[in-house]
Amino acid sequence: MRIFRTMRAICLCSLIAIWAAAPVTAQETADSLLAEARTLYAGPDTSLAALRDIRALLDRIIEEFPASDLAVRILLAEPIKGLDVAAIDARLADAPTETAEAPAPTGSDQVTPGEAERAALLPSFPAPPEPGAQPADATSEAELDLGPQEVRTLQARLLVLGFDPNGIDGRIGPGTRGALSAWQGSAGLPATGYLSADQRAALQRQSDPALTAWLQTPENARLMTPPPPIALGPGNMTGTWRFTSNCGANSRLGRLKITGALTVRHDGGNRYSGPARQSQGFNGRFSGQLNGRQLVGEINWGLLVGRTTFRGRIADQRLALSGRDSNRCAFSAYKAG
Repeated sequence: MRIFRTMRAICLCSLIAIWAAAPVTAQETADSLLAEARTLYAGPDTSLAALRDIRALLDRIIEEFPASDLAVRILLAEPIKGLDVAAIDARLADAPTETAEAPAPTGSDQVTPGEAERAALLPSFPAPPEPGAQPADATSEAELDLGPQEVRTLQARLLVLGFDPNGIDGRIGPGTRGALSAWQGSAGLPATGYLSADQRAALQRQSDPALTAWLQTPENARLMTPPPPIALGPGNMTGTWRFTSNCGANSRLGRLKITGALTVRHDGGNRYSGPARQSQGFNGRFSGQLNGRQLVGEINWGLLVGRTTFRGRIADQRLALSGRDSNRCAFSAYKAG
């Protein structure tokens, strides 16, 4: 018994020492890994081999320094100092969406122009670019500082020209990248999937007549001016949430799909917890914090599996959560009932 008490005291002291020293060292090391990844990144011209090396470096940041700000931003696929994490993931995905024929829009009330309407409204394509024109890239797009409403307008302009962005939601994803790339190719522009100020102006001139006609339909107008986000709190956050985790070949678990459910209870303030179960037969304990629309937390699956941390965002108009976890798996969840 004395031996166990001594070992426990040694472990506790070691953990305290690691915890106290971790923030500075982790941040410095995470920054150095990010700097190495940035040296390999050349925007849309980056080779697949280089993208795999970049993804491996980003995964090291997540795995080795999960509490760092960089790890959180990588999990959310946010742009980081010119490194477009979402675009990198899209190119490395097993079946990336890179064509204009994206899946049908998710909004059931969205009206897509018919062939005859498009033929009547579609103006001529802009003139080919000057020989010395620079292709659009992540840097030129970042300079536009596009907010959600500007992205909605961009998606609507692409849609009315026949390039489906897979929904008008104010978020740039693979569908929007694919539609933008297809429009660029049809206009004789380098098909990078990114936008520049000149190309944005050209797209606006080309799509103005069709967009004006498209907005005459009330359903379409509502897509451009969505209602305020639903408020979140104990009244609608508590209850049963069903989740699905899709793990790719590059995840820590290998290619795997896991489903399960959480019973969410309010612990006071912005804290929530409750039991969790999943399709592999494990039961665990969920705990998390809701900050705005961001839910950050972990599930402790016990000794055999350990803890899985996650970070995700709840949609504006429905009780649906999406994000990534510390196993490098993408997950989605929705409130049941």
